[in-house]
Amino acid sequence: MKSDRPSITFGEGFRALESSSYPLLVILLCAPFIQPISLGPLATIGGLSIAAIGWQFARGRATPWLPRKLEELVVPTKTWDRLLSFSNGLLRFFKRFTRMRFEVLTANPRGRALVGYTICLAGLLIAIPFVGIPFNNTFPALMALCAAVAIIENDGLMLLASLFWLVVTVVYFALVIWVIIYFGTEAVLPLLREHLGIG
Repeated sequence: MKSDRPSITFGEGFRALESSSYPLLVILLCAPFIQPISLGPLATIGGLSIAAIGWQFARGRATPWLPRKLEELVVPTKTWDRLLSFSNGLLRFFKRFTRMRFEVLTANPRGRALVGYTICLAGLLIAIPFVGIPFNNTFPALMALCAAVAIIENDGLMLLASLFWLVVTVVYFALVIWVIIYFGTEAVLPLLREHLGIG
């Protein structure tokens, strides 16, 4: 992956990895979103790309097709090195406690389809533009990451962990929306009362 060139496109890097493996691509795409800071428009592009990859995996496509914007996205070589190093670190971390178990959830077409749809949903949740809200990308990224590891390690428990992060994400997003609505209403109502002359 290292090159003397200052940068390469994501499509070139993907082909250099020879990744017919969906899970490795998902892990690579999830790497920037594990940290708690929202990445704005990048999260939308990355999230939709993860969703597309998950959908293709669920539908049984042999090799993933990448969206054109992602295919042509220019990524500095140093960024590639950091992403690959971080991805390898994640895999080494998960290998400490993953193993083949509950294979019925991952080793058959229905289980693999469930993994794919879970990754797809996680990508859509990452793509939601909650700008400035901490952890809005982190929880769904962990959801996709656990699903990808479930396929690599044939570990059904990791798929259950992915569904756990789905619950965490939904609860967190619901809380964020409630706070926005509540405090938005609390801020607007006094202004309306003052304007209408209501005591």
